[in-house]
Amino acid sequence: MRLALCIVLFSASAGAYDFDISAQTTAQGYQLRWTRFSEQNRFLNRRRLTQTLGLDVWNILEPDVDLTRLHPPPLAPFDVYVSVALRLDHDFGEYTQGTVSYMQGSAPVIENATATVPELAGQSFALDALYAVVGARRIFGFLDAALGRQIVVDTFDWISYDGLSVRARTPWHLAVTAFGGWVVRDSSPLASDAREPDGTSASQCTAFSADTGAFEAVPECRQRDKAMPVVGATAETTGLRELVARISYRRAFSRTAAIYPDAQGEAPAWGVNEEVLAGSARAILLEGAVVPWAAARWNFLLAAVDQAHAGVRVGAEEWSVTPELIYSLPSFDGDSIFNVFSVDPYWEARLTGDAWPGRGPLRAYARAFWRRFLSDETGALLPGETVPSPNAFGVDVGGRWRERRFTARLDLFYEDGYGGQRAGGDASGRWRAMPKVEIEGRLSLIRFRDDLLADGEGMSFGAQAGARWVLGEGIALHLLAEENVNRQDASQFRLVAVLDLAFAPEH
Repeated sequence: MRLALCIVLFSASAGAYDFDISAQTTAQGYQLRWTRFSEQNRFLNRRRLTQTLGLDVWNILEPDVDLTRLHPPPLAPFDVYVSVALRLDHDFGEYTQGTVSYMQGSAPVIENATATVPELAGQSFALDALYAVVGARRIFGFLDAALGRQIVVDTFDWISYDGLSVRARTPWHLAVTAFGGWVVRDSSPLASDAREPDGTSASQCTAFSADTGAFEAVPECRQRDKAMPVVGATAETTGLRELVARISYRRAFSRTAAIYPDAQGEAPAWGVNEEVLAGSARAILLEGAVVPWAAARWNFLLAAVDQAHAGVRVGAEEWSVTPELIYSLPSFDGDSIFNVFSVDPYWEARLTGDAWPGRGPLRAYARAFWRRFLSDETGALLPGETVPSPNAFGVDVGGRWRERRFTARLDLFYEDGYGGQRAGGDASGRWRAMPKVEIEGRLSLIRFRDDLLADGEGMSFGAQAGARWVLGEGIALHLLAEENVNRQDASQFRLVAVLDLAFAPEH
Protein backbone atom coordinates (compact mmCIF):
# COMPACT_ATOMS: atom_id res chain seq x y z
CA MET A 1 0.00 0.00 0.00
CA ARG A 2 1.25 3.51 -0.76
CA LEU A 3 -0.19 6.70 0.61
CA ALA A 4 -0.02 9.29 -2.15
CA LEU A 5 -0.90 12.93 -2.56
CA CYS A 6 -3.51 13.09 -5.30
CA ILE A 7 -5.50 16.24 -5.95
CA VAL A 8 -8.42 16.52 -8.36
CA LEU A 9 -10.26 19.83 -8.40
CA PHE A 10 -13.90 19.82 -9.41
CA SER A 11 -15.67 23.00 -10.38
CA ALA A 12 -17.68 24.11 -13.37
CA SER A 13 -14.62 23.19 -15.43
CA ALA A 14 -11.68 21.32 -13.95
CA GLY A 15 -8.71 19.29 -15.17
CA ALA A 16 -8.83 15.54 -14.55
CA TYR A 17 -5.15 14.63 -14.43
CA ASP A 18 -3.75 13.11 -11.23
CA PHE A 19 -0.35 13.44 -9.63
CA ASP A 20 1.69 11.91 -6.83
CA ILE A 21 4.57 13.73 -5.09
CA SER A 22 6.98 11.95 -2.73
CA ALA A 23 10.12 13.12 -0.93
CA GLN A 24 12.57 11.52 1.46
CA THR A 25 15.45 13.12 3.38
CA THR A 26 18.10 10.84 4.91
CA ALA A 27 20.93 12.03 7.17
CA GLN A 28 23.80 9.73 8.23
CA GLY A 29 26.80 10.22 10.48
CA TYR A 30 29.58 7.65 10.90
CA GLN A 31 33.33 7.06 10.47
CA LEU A 32 35.39 5.06 7.98
CA ARG A 33 38.96 3.85 8.18
CA TRP A 34 41.11 5.55 5.51
CA THR A 35 42.87 2.78 3.58
CA ARG A 36 44.74 4.80 0.92
CA PHE A 37 48.48 5.41 0.98
CA SER A 38 50.23 5.15 4.36
CA GLU A 39 47.44 6.54 6.56
CA GLN A 40 46.02 3.13 7.49
CA ASN A 41 45.01 4.02 11.07
CA ARG A 42 43.26 7.27 10.27
CA PHE A 43 39.50 7.56 10.74
CA LEU A 44 37.56 10.09 8.70
CA ASN A 45 34.07 11.40 9.37
CA ARG A 46 31.21 10.89 6.97
CA ARG A 47 28.29 13.31 7.21
CA ARG A 48 25.93 12.31 4.44
CA LEU A 49 22.68 13.95 3.38
CA THR A 50 20.57 12.20 0.75
CA GLN A 51 17.45 13.79 -0.69
CA THR A 52 15.11 11.93 -3.05
CA LEU A 53 12.17 13.45 -4.89
CA GLY A 54 9.56 11.62 -6.94
CA LEU A 55 6.84 12.94 -9.24
CA ASP A 56 4.19 10.94 -11.10
CA VAL A 57 1.54 12.55 -13.30
CA TRP A 58 -1.00 10.52 -15.27
CA ASN A 59 -4.32 10.92 -17.10
CA ILE A 60 -2.82 14.02 -18.71
CA LEU A 61 -5.08 13.81 -21.78
CA GLU A 62 -8.28 13.33 -19.81
CA PRO A 63 -10.69 16.11 -20.87
CA ASP A 64 -11.90 18.73 -18.42
CA VAL A 65 -14.84 17.81 -16.22
CA ASP A 66 -17.79 20.13 -16.80
CA LEU A 67 -20.44 19.50 -14.16
CA THR A 68 -22.99 21.63 -16.06
CA ARG A 69 -23.09 19.21 -19.00
CA LEU A 70 -25.67 16.44 -19.07
CA HIS A 71 -23.43 14.04 -20.97
CA PRO A 72 -19.90 13.07 -19.90
CA PRO A 73 -17.06 14.14 -22.20
CA PRO A 74 -15.44 11.56 -24.47
CA LEU A 75 -12.60 9.49 -23.04
CA ALA A 76 -8.99 10.31 -23.86
CA PRO A 77 -7.61 8.33 -26.84
CA PHE A 78 -4.79 7.02 -24.61
CA ASP A 79 -3.13 7.75 -21.28
CA VAL A 80 -0.08 10.05 -21.25
CA TYR A 81 2.03 10.03 -18.09
CA VAL A 82 5.28 11.39 -16.62
CA SER A 83 7.34 9.60 -13.98
CA VAL A 84 10.51 11.10 -12.47
CA ALA A 85 12.75 10.22 -9.50
CA LEU A 86 15.76 12.38 -8.54
CA ARG A 87 18.38 11.80 -5.84
CA LEU A 88 20.84 14.31 -4.40
CA ASP A 89 23.71 12.85 -2.35
CA HIS A 90 26.14 15.13 -0.49
CA ASP A 91 28.88 14.29 2.00
CA PHE A 92 30.04 17.34 3.97
CA GLY A 93 32.22 15.33 6.36
CA GLU A 94 35.98 14.96 6.60
CA TYR A 95 35.99 11.89 4.35
CA THR A 96 35.45 13.96 1.20
CA GLN A 97 36.09 17.51 2.41
CA GLY A 98 39.35 16.71 4.21
CA THR A 99 42.95 16.40 3.01
CA VAL A 100 45.34 13.58 2.09
CA SER A 101 49.08 13.55 2.75
CA TYR A 102 51.69 11.56 0.82
CA MET A 103 55.38 11.75 -0.03
CA GLN A 104 56.50 13.21 -3.34
CA GLY A 105 60.14 12.23 -3.39
CA SER A 106 61.48 13.36 -0.01
CA ALA A 107 58.93 16.13 0.47
CA PRO A 108 55.49 15.65 2.05
CA VAL A 109 52.50 16.81 -0.01
CA ILE A 110 49.06 17.69 1.39
CA GLU A 111 46.13 17.90 -1.06
CA ASN A 112 42.37 17.92 -0.94
CA ALA A 113 40.97 14.39 -0.84
CA THR A 114 38.87 14.92 -3.98
CA ALA A 115 41.95 16.15 -5.90
CA THR A 116 44.06 13.12 -4.98
CA VAL A 117 41.22 10.61 -5.33
CA PRO A 118 38.84 12.03 -7.98
CA GLU A 119 36.33 9.20 -7.43
CA LEU A 120 35.40 10.86 -4.14
CA ALA A 121 33.98 13.84 -6.03
CA GLY A 122 30.90 11.83 -6.90
CA GLN A 123 30.40 11.03 -3.21
CA SER A 124 30.94 14.66 -2.21
CA PHE A 125 28.12 15.92 -4.43
CA ALA A 126 26.10 13.80 -6.83
CA LEU A 127 22.78 14.53 -8.53
CA ASP A 128 21.34 11.35 -10.01
CA ALA A 129 18.20 10.86 -12.09
CA LEU A 130 17.13 7.35 -11.10
CA TYR A 131 14.50 7.38 -13.84
CA ALA A 132 12.73 10.05 -15.86
CA VAL A 133 10.13 8.86 -18.36
CA VAL A 134 7.46 10.38 -20.57
CA GLY A 135 5.15 7.66 -21.81
CA ALA A 136 1.81 6.70 -23.28
CA ARG A 137 -0.38 3.67 -22.60
CA ARG A 138 -3.01 1.96 -24.74
CA ILE A 139 -2.25 3.74 -28.01
CA PHE A 140 -4.74 2.24 -30.49
CA GLY A 141 -5.74 0.01 -27.57
CA PHE A 142 -2.67 -2.26 -27.68
CA LEU A 143 0.53 -0.17 -27.84
CA ASP A 144 2.61 1.37 -25.03
CA ALA A 145 5.66 3.61 -25.47
CA ALA A 146 8.12 5.26 -23.08
CA LEU A 147 10.97 7.71 -23.71
CA GLY A 148 13.68 8.78 -21.27
CA ARG A 149 15.76 7.16 -18.55
CA GLN A 150 14.35 3.73 -17.87
CA ILE A 151 15.12 0.70 -15.70
CA VAL A 152 14.58 -2.78 -17.12
CA VAL A 153 14.46 -5.76 -14.73
CA ASP A 154 15.41 -8.86 -16.68
CA THR A 155 15.44 -12.54 -15.71
CA PHE A 156 18.76 -12.44 -13.82
CA ASP A 157 19.76 -8.78 -13.69
CA TRP A 158 18.69 -5.22 -14.44
CA ILE A 159 19.89 -2.41 -16.68
CA SER A 160 19.37 1.34 -16.79
CA TYR A 161 19.39 3.11 -20.15
CA ASP A 162 18.42 6.39 -21.82
CA GLY A 163 16.22 5.69 -24.83
CA LEU A 164 12.91 4.48 -26.22
CA SER A 165 10.87 1.36 -25.50
CA VAL A 166 7.75 0.15 -27.33
CA ARG A 167 5.47 -2.64 -26.10
CA ALA A 168 2.72 -4.24 -28.16
CA ARG A 169 0.04 -6.57 -26.75
CA THR A 170 -1.46 -9.16 -29.08
CA PRO A 171 -4.82 -10.99 -28.89
CA TRP A 172 -2.95 -14.28 -28.37
CA HIS A 173 -1.80 -13.75 -24.75
CA LEU A 174 1.57 -12.49 -25.95
CA ALA A 175 3.30 -9.13 -25.55
CA VAL A 176 6.42 -8.05 -27.44
CA THR A 177 8.76 -5.28 -26.31
CA ALA A 178 11.66 -3.67 -28.18
CA PHE A 179 13.99 -1.02 -26.80
CA GLY A 180 17.12 0.89 -27.70
CA GLY A 181 19.27 3.64 -26.29
CA TRP A 182 22.46 4.18 -24.30
CA VAL A 183 23.50 2.39 -21.12
CA VAL A 184 23.59 4.73 -18.11
CA ARG A 185 27.18 5.03 -16.85
CA ASP A 186 29.09 7.31 -14.51
CA SER A 187 29.85 9.58 -17.48
CA SER A 188 26.15 9.81 -18.43
CA PRO A 189 24.24 13.01 -17.57
CA LEU A 190 22.82 13.01 -14.03
CA ALA A 191 24.28 9.59 -13.19
CA SER A 192 26.46 8.15 -10.43
CA ASP A 193 29.30 5.62 -10.46
CA ALA A 194 26.88 3.04 -9.07
CA ARG A 195 25.47 2.78 -12.62
CA GLU A 196 28.73 1.43 -14.09
CA PRO A 197 28.36 -2.03 -15.70
CA ASP A 198 29.22 -5.01 -13.51
CA GLY A 199 32.94 -5.32 -12.86
CA THR A 200 33.89 -1.75 -13.83
CA SER A 201 32.43 0.50 -11.13
CA ALA A 202 35.12 0.43 -8.43
CA SER A 203 38.22 1.01 -10.54
CA GLN A 204 40.62 3.70 -9.33
CA CYS A 205 41.14 6.03 -12.27
CA THR A 206 44.26 7.74 -10.90
CA ALA A 207 47.60 6.25 -9.86
CA PHE A 208 50.82 7.61 -8.41
CA SER A 209 53.54 8.00 -11.04
CA ALA A 210 57.10 7.54 -9.81
CA ASP A 211 58.38 9.39 -12.88
CA THR A 212 56.48 12.63 -12.28
CA GLY A 213 55.94 12.28 -8.54
CA ALA A 214 52.24 13.07 -8.88
CA PHE A 215 48.88 11.36 -9.42
CA GLU A 216 47.94 10.88 -13.05
CA ALA A 217 44.94 9.47 -14.91
CA VAL A 218 45.05 5.73 -15.61
CA PRO A 219 44.74 5.13 -19.39
CA GLU A 220 42.50 2.06 -18.90
CA CYS A 221 39.75 4.31 -17.55
CA ARG A 222 39.26 6.04 -20.89
CA GLN A 223 36.95 3.19 -21.83
CA ARG A 224 34.54 4.27 -19.07
CA ASP A 225 33.88 7.54 -20.89
CA LYS A 226 32.74 5.84 -24.10
CA ALA A 227 29.03 5.88 -24.89
CA MET A 228 27.53 2.39 -24.80
CA PRO A 229 24.53 1.85 -27.14
CA VAL A 230 22.20 -1.00 -26.19
CA VAL A 231 19.37 -2.76 -28.02
CA GLY A 232 17.05 -5.50 -26.85
CA ALA A 233 13.75 -7.29 -27.26
CA THR A 234 11.41 -9.31 -25.05
CA ALA A 235 8.47 -11.63 -25.64
CA GLU A 236 6.29 -12.67 -22.70
CA THR A 237 2.92 -14.19 -21.96
CA THR A 238 0.03 -12.04 -20.70
CA GLY A 239 -3.28 -12.84 -19.07
CA LEU A 240 -2.52 -16.51 -18.37
CA ARG A 241 -2.95 -17.41 -14.72
CA GLU A 242 -1.46 -20.89 -15.02
CA LEU A 243 1.65 -19.94 -17.02
CA VAL A 244 4.10 -17.04 -17.03
CA ALA A 245 6.90 -17.28 -19.61
CA ARG A 246 9.45 -14.80 -20.88
CA ILE A 247 12.37 -14.71 -23.31
CA SER A 248 14.67 -11.71 -23.74
CA TYR A 249 17.73 -10.66 -25.73
CA ARG A 250 20.10 -7.76 -25.04
CA ARG A 251 23.29 -6.50 -26.70
CA ALA A 252 25.46 -3.56 -25.57
CA PHE A 253 28.55 -2.31 -27.41
CA SER A 254 30.92 0.68 -27.45
CA ARG A 255 33.78 2.24 -29.39
CA THR A 256 37.29 1.10 -28.52
CA ALA A 257 39.36 3.62 -26.57
CA ALA A 258 42.85 4.45 -27.82
CA ILE A 259 44.67 2.45 -25.14
CA TYR A 260 45.36 -0.81 -27.00
CA PRO A 261 48.20 -1.67 -29.41
CA ASP A 262 47.06 -0.68 -32.89
CA ALA A 263 50.22 -0.49 -35.02
CA GLN A 264 48.60 -2.36 -37.94
CA GLY A 265 44.96 -1.61 -37.28
CA GLU A 266 44.43 -4.76 -35.24
CA ALA A 267 42.33 -3.01 -32.57
CA PRO A 268 38.62 -3.16 -33.47
CA ALA A 269 36.73 0.09 -33.86
CA TRP A 270 33.83 -1.32 -31.81
CA GLY A 271 33.61 -4.00 -29.14
CA VAL A 272 30.73 -5.92 -27.55
CA ASN A 273 30.33 -5.22 -23.84
CA GLU A 274 27.45 -7.59 -23.27
CA GLU A 275 25.27 -9.98 -25.25
CA VAL A 276 22.86 -12.30 -23.47
CA LEU A 277 19.78 -14.41 -24.21
CA ALA A 278 17.60 -15.33 -21.22
CA GLY A 279 14.41 -17.31 -20.75
CA SER A 280 12.16 -18.19 -17.83
CA ALA A 281 8.89 -20.00 -17.19
CA ARG A 282 6.66 -20.52 -14.15
CA ALA A 283 3.53 -22.66 -13.94
CA ILE A 284 0.75 -22.73 -11.33
CA LEU A 285 -0.71 -26.24 -11.04
CA LEU A 286 -3.43 -27.77 -8.86
CA GLU A 287 -4.73 -24.37 -7.70
CA GLY A 288 -1.27 -23.33 -6.55
CA ALA A 289 -0.37 -26.51 -4.67
CA VAL A 290 2.47 -27.17 -7.13
CA VAL A 291 4.46 -24.28 -8.64
CA PRO A 292 7.46 -25.32 -10.78
CA TRP A 293 9.80 -22.81 -12.45
CA ALA A 294 12.98 -22.73 -14.49
CA ALA A 295 15.24 -20.00 -15.91
CA ALA A 296 18.56 -19.85 -17.74
CA ARG A 297 20.77 -17.31 -19.49
CA TRP A 298 23.24 -17.78 -22.36
CA ASN A 299 26.22 -15.40 -22.40
CA PHE A 300 27.55 -14.94 -25.93
CA LEU A 301 30.85 -13.41 -24.72
CA LEU A 302 31.61 -16.52 -22.69
CA ALA A 303 29.90 -18.90 -25.13
CA ALA A 304 28.34 -20.59 -22.11
CA VAL A 305 25.38 -20.62 -19.77
CA ASP A 306 26.32 -18.28 -16.92
CA GLN A 307 23.09 -18.43 -14.87
CA ALA A 308 20.47 -21.14 -14.35
CA HIS A 309 17.81 -21.71 -11.70
CA ALA A 310 15.11 -24.37 -11.38
CA GLY A 311 12.81 -25.45 -8.56
CA VAL A 312 9.32 -26.37 -7.48
CA ARG A 313 7.18 -25.25 -4.55
CA VAL A 314 4.86 -27.92 -3.15
CA GLY A 315 2.50 -27.04 -0.34
CA ALA A 316 -0.76 -25.66 0.99
CA GLU A 317 -1.85 -22.62 2.99
CA GLU A 318 -0.05 -23.67 6.20
CA TRP A 319 3.09 -25.38 4.89
CA SER A 320 5.37 -25.67 1.87
CA VAL A 321 8.53 -27.46 0.75
CA THR A 322 10.73 -25.95 -1.97
CA PRO A 323 13.71 -27.81 -3.51
CA GLU A 324 15.92 -25.72 -5.84
CA LEU A 325 18.95 -26.20 -8.08
CA ILE A 326 21.17 -23.22 -9.01
CA TYR A 327 24.14 -22.82 -11.36
CA SER A 328 26.26 -19.67 -11.47
CA LEU A 329 29.29 -18.73 -13.56
CA PRO A 330 30.46 -15.19 -12.57
CA SER A 331 30.41 -12.91 -15.62
CA PHE A 332 31.30 -9.26 -16.08
CA ASP A 333 31.16 -6.44 -18.59
CA GLY A 334 33.38 -7.02 -21.61
CA ASP A 335 35.70 -4.16 -20.51
CA SER A 336 36.16 -5.49 -16.98
CA ILE A 337 39.62 -6.60 -15.88
CA PHE A 338 38.00 -9.42 -13.90
CA ASN A 339 37.51 -11.31 -17.15
CA VAL A 340 41.25 -12.11 -17.24
CA PHE A 341 41.12 -13.95 -13.91
CA SER A 342 40.04 -17.55 -13.50
CA VAL A 343 36.66 -17.56 -11.77
CA ASP A 344 35.11 -20.83 -10.69
CA PRO A 345 31.44 -21.58 -11.34
CA TYR A 346 29.41 -23.49 -8.78
CA TRP A 347 26.33 -25.66 -8.40
CA GLU A 348 24.01 -25.25 -5.42
CA ALA A 349 21.21 -27.49 -4.19
CA ARG A 350 18.81 -25.87 -1.73
CA LEU A 351 15.84 -27.18 0.29
CA THR A 352 13.47 -24.85 2.15
CA GLY A 353 10.57 -25.68 4.42
CA ASP A 354 7.99 -23.14 5.60
CA ALA A 355 5.33 -23.64 8.29
CA TRP A 356 2.49 -21.29 9.25
CA PRO A 357 0.25 -23.13 11.77
CA GLY A 358 -3.33 -21.98 11.41
CA ARG A 359 -1.97 -18.87 9.63
CA GLY A 360 -1.62 -17.46 13.12
CA PRO A 361 1.00 -15.26 14.76
CA LEU A 362 3.83 -17.81 14.43
CA ARG A 363 5.58 -18.52 11.13
CA ALA A 364 8.80 -20.57 10.93
CA TYR A 365 11.22 -21.78 8.27
CA ALA A 366 14.25 -24.05 7.84
CA ARG A 367 16.69 -24.04 4.93
CA ALA A 368 19.70 -26.17 4.03
CA PHE A 369 22.07 -25.88 1.09
CA TRP A 370 25.01 -27.71 -0.43
CA ARG A 371 27.33 -25.91 -2.85
CA ARG A 372 30.10 -27.35 -5.03
CA PHE A 373 32.68 -25.16 -6.76
CA LEU A 374 33.99 -26.50 -10.08
CA SER A 375 37.66 -25.70 -9.63
CA ASP A 376 40.45 -26.67 -12.05
CA GLU A 377 43.30 -25.88 -9.60
CA THR A 378 44.25 -29.53 -9.17
CA GLY A 379 45.90 -29.62 -12.60
CA ALA A 380 48.44 -26.98 -11.55
CA LEU A 381 49.39 -28.51 -8.17
CA LEU A 382 52.98 -29.33 -7.33
CA PRO A 383 53.86 -32.62 -5.58
CA GLY A 384 52.65 -32.49 -2.00
CA GLU A 385 50.31 -29.53 -2.52
CA THR A 386 46.59 -29.74 -1.79
CA VAL A 387 43.58 -27.51 -2.33
CA PRO A 388 40.65 -26.98 0.03
CA SER A 389 37.55 -29.10 -0.42
CA PRO A 390 35.38 -27.65 -3.21
CA ASN A 391 32.23 -28.23 -1.14
CA ALA A 392 30.34 -25.84 1.13
CA PHE A 393 27.19 -26.38 3.15
CA GLY A 394 24.94 -24.51 5.50
CA VAL A 395 21.67 -24.43 7.40
CA ASP A 396 19.35 -21.58 8.44
CA VAL A 397 16.42 -21.76 10.85
CA GLY A 398 14.19 -19.00 12.09
CA GLY A 399 10.76 -17.74 12.85
CA ARG A 400 8.57 -14.70 13.30
CA TRP A 401 5.91 -13.92 15.89
CA ARG A 402 3.50 -11.15 14.91
CA GLU A 403 0.80 -9.62 17.07
CA ARG A 404 -1.26 -6.50 16.49
CA ARG A 405 1.21 -4.25 18.33
CA PHE A 406 4.32 -6.41 18.59
CA THR A 407 6.55 -8.31 16.14
CA ALA A 408 9.61 -10.43 16.99
CA ARG A 409 11.95 -12.37 14.72
CA LEU A 410 14.86 -14.77 15.31
CA ASP A 411 17.24 -16.15 12.65
CA LEU A 412 20.10 -18.61 13.29
CA PHE A 413 22.61 -19.78 10.66
CA TYR A 414 25.72 -21.91 10.19
CA GLU A 415 27.86 -22.12 7.03
CA ASP A 416 31.10 -24.01 6.53
CA GLY A 417 33.36 -25.45 3.85
CA TYR A 418 34.95 -23.82 0.82
CA GLY A 419 35.65 -20.16 1.52
CA GLY A 420 35.44 -20.28 5.29
CA GLN A 421 33.01 -20.47 8.16
CA ARG A 422 30.17 -18.22 9.24
CA ALA A 423 27.88 -18.84 12.19
CA GLY A 424 25.64 -16.72 14.36
CA GLY A 425 22.23 -15.29 14.87
CA ASP A 426 20.05 -12.22 14.53
CA ALA A 427 17.18 -11.18 16.81
CA SER A 428 14.92 -8.23 16.11
CA GLY A 429 11.66 -6.79 17.38
CA ARG A 430 9.20 -3.96 16.87
CA TRP A 431 6.67 -2.56 19.35
CA ARG A 432 3.94 -0.02 18.71
CA ALA A 433 4.20 2.01 21.90
CA MET A 434 1.54 4.52 20.81
CA PRO A 435 -0.76 4.74 17.79
CA LYS A 436 1.79 6.87 15.91
CA VAL A 437 5.06 5.76 17.52
CA GLU A 438 6.91 2.49 16.95
CA ILE A 439 10.13 1.37 18.65
CA GLU A 440 12.42 -1.23 17.12
CA GLY A 441 15.71 -2.95 17.95
CA ARG A 442 18.09 -5.60 16.69
CA LEU A 443 20.97 -7.68 18.10
CA SER A 444 23.35 -9.77 15.98
CA LEU A 445 26.33 -11.99 16.79
CA ILE A 446 28.46 -13.51 13.99
CA ARG A 447 31.51 -15.76 14.18
CA PHE A 448 33.54 -15.79 10.95
CA ARG A 449 36.68 -17.37 9.50
CA ASP A 450 38.02 -16.61 6.01
CA ASP A 451 40.10 -19.28 4.31
CA LEU A 452 41.96 -16.76 2.13
CA LEU A 453 43.09 -14.38 4.90
CA ALA A 454 45.66 -15.46 7.46
CA ASP A 455 44.14 -13.12 10.06
CA GLY A 456 40.57 -13.35 8.81
CA GLU A 457 38.97 -14.82 11.90
CA GLY A 458 36.97 -13.21 14.65
CA MET A 459 33.65 -12.27 16.19
CA SER A 460 31.35 -9.38 15.34
CA PHE A 461 28.60 -7.99 17.56
CA GLY A 462 26.02 -5.50 16.38
CA ALA A 463 23.17 -3.60 18.02
CA GLN A 464 20.54 -1.29 16.60
CA ALA A 465 17.83 0.83 18.21
CA GLY A 466 15.38 3.08 16.47
CA ALA A 467 11.96 4.65 16.40
CA ARG A 468 9.39 5.75 13.86
CA TRP A 469 7.02 8.64 14.45
CA VAL A 470 4.09 9.19 12.10
CA LEU A 471 3.71 12.97 11.91
CA GLY A 472 0.69 12.92 9.60
CA GLU A 473 -0.85 11.15 6.66
CA GLY A 474 2.03 10.18 4.37
CA ILE A 475 4.66 11.76 6.68
CA ALA A 476 6.98 9.82 8.99
CA LEU A 477 10.26 10.42 10.82
CA HIS A 478 12.67 7.48 11.25
CA LEU A 479 15.60 7.56 13.71
CA LEU A 480 18.21 4.80 13.99
CA ALA A 481 21.41 4.30 16.01
CA GLU A 482 23.75 1.41 15.20
CA GLU A 483 26.93 0.06 16.80
CA ASN A 484 29.18 -2.77 15.56
CA VAL A 485 32.21 -4.16 17.41
CA ASN A 486 34.82 -6.59 16.04
CA ARG A 487 38.55 -7.30 16.07
CA GLN A 488 39.30 -4.78 13.34
CA ASP A 489 37.24 -1.91 14.77
CA ALA A 490 36.49 -1.31 18.44
CA SER A 491 33.51 0.83 17.41
CA GLN A 492 31.52 1.39 14.23
CA PHE A 493 28.88 3.83 15.43
CA ARG A 494 26.32 5.22 12.98
CA LEU A 495 23.37 7.59 13.27
CA VAL A 496 20.66 7.71 10.61
CA ALA A 497 17.63 9.99 10.37
CA VAL A 498 15.02 9.78 7.61
CA LEU A 499 12.15 12.20 6.94
CA ASP A 500 9.75 10.37 4.63
CA LEU A 501 7.07 12.46 2.91
CA ALA A 502 5.51 9.49 1.13
CA PHE A 503 5.25 7.14 4.09
CA ALA A 504 3.96 3.68 3.18
CA PRO A 505 3.13 1.52 6.22
CA GLU A 506 4.17 -2.14 6.29
CA HIS A 507 1.55 -4.86 6.40
